[in-house]
Amino acid sequence: MGFLDNSSFNGGNAFGIIPAYGSLNEDNPAGTVITCTTAGTYYQWVSSSAGLNNKGITATGGATGTLVIQPGQGGKYQVSFSVVGLVQTTILYDWAIFKNGTRLITPAMNAQTQNGAANIITVTDIDVVSLTDGDAISLWVNAGTNGSTFTVRQITLMLHKLDN
Repeated sequence: MGFLDNSSFNGGNAFGIIPAYGSLNEDNPAGTVITCTTAGTYYQWVSSSAGLNNKGITATGGATGTLVIQPGQGGKYQVSFSVVGLVQTTILYDWAIFKNGTRLITPAMNAQTQNGAANIITVTDIDVVSLTDGDAISLWVNAGTNGSTFTVRQITLMLHKLDN
């Protein structure tokens, strides 16, 4: 189809149809603190804003912090997240994607500093999941020590439909 064919770009196909996609974002150089009051308990990231580009997915930022599959948009989705933040010393943090309030087996990503000092770290993960109409995707974190904090500087949660 020539150089203008975007069939492999943004999930398009040979007819140029781009499937559903959506994102939640946060970019805060000062940081937004997530406090993990109880070790081993997940706490939802709720300081997001809706992404700029959403189609077939309802992105609700703030206290809801979800990406919801709209009617007729169920299928296989690539789900990914990237987090940049400041962590406390030698505490294990576990970031995970939740579907309808339940942690998915994957993706989940652990992050821990090793040198005894607070550090800025980056955590990323990507996976493929089956989602149905109305499913709500959100991002959560837990820590291995009571009262631990994770200061989010930049974070993105994305869904991109791959197939029905």
